[in-house]
Amino acid sequence: MNDAYNPERCWSYTSVRYKREKIRLPYKKEIVFDGVDIETALPSLDESELRPGYEDVTELESATEELRRMFTLEFGDGRDKLKKRVDFLLAKIQEHPAEVQTLEVQIAVETLKIRNLMVHVLEYRRDKKNRNRMYNSMNSRKAKLLRLREMDYERYQWLCNELGLTYTPISSEWENFKYSKRAARKQAARKAFFSERNEKLLQLQKRLEEERVKFEIFKQKELDDLEAEMKSLGVQDMSSMETAYAELGLSDMLYRPPEKQNRRRLLLQRKFELYKDRAKQEIPT
Repeated sequence: MNDAYNPERCWSYTSVRYKREKIRLPYKKEIVFDGVDIETALPSLDESELRPGYEDVTELESATEELRRMFTLEFGDGRDKLKKRVDFLLAKIQEHPAEVQTLEVQIAVETLKIRNLMVHVLEYRRDKKNRNRMYNSMNSRKAKLLRLREMDYERYQWLCNELGLTYTPISSEWENFKYSKRAARKQAARKAFFSERNEKLLQLQKRLEEERVKFEIFKQKELDDLEAEMKSLGVQDMSSMETAYAELGLSDMLYRPPEKQNRRRLLLQRKFELYKDRAKQEIPT
């Protein structure tokens, strides 16, 4: 959207003294968003609806019109309106109300916040903090859109149609870009490094696979020898250490880790013994 200069929406002016009078000139730098219609991007709201958090209040049903009007969106702030728009958009995106962390939901919420910030940034041109917030949200949404595009392309197309987003592929002008000699040397060195690294990783992977096969053969041989030795000693049940030691008659030699003593339990036990002794002394004989 090529947003032309509108003096009613822009408060960023510079003052110039001319013939003892101040002439207010507009802020020169313009912010333009191509391909986005800000007026229709945000869902329209009915200002007679209740603010978020007051929908389930039964007392407002029997309240007067003036009192009920105080709790409507007409007297709500920007956060209430944004939350209402988020709920309205998630009703179309979510397959189940419990879906709150899926990529589709995150992209939809970020898109709504970006469009809400667009209106603010176009009106207040010098608000750099919110402008940077908007650009950061755009970069985050772009990364999530690319991830969703790789995971499920049909779902990605459906979400773009629902949100009114258009995918712009990366320009191919960099394919025939003429690098300087220094940049060309750096690029050639980078390609050589990555090719050598990938080759060494493949060699290491093959060597590890061969070592794993050898280890499996060695482990099976050792287990067979151990099983034959245990059977020669008369041990038939080798499902656990306790049964093997029991058949050998060495149950007393089996190591059992000591039980962990709970400090709170010991204190309660000691208190119980003290109260018990005191009760015996107080009981008359």
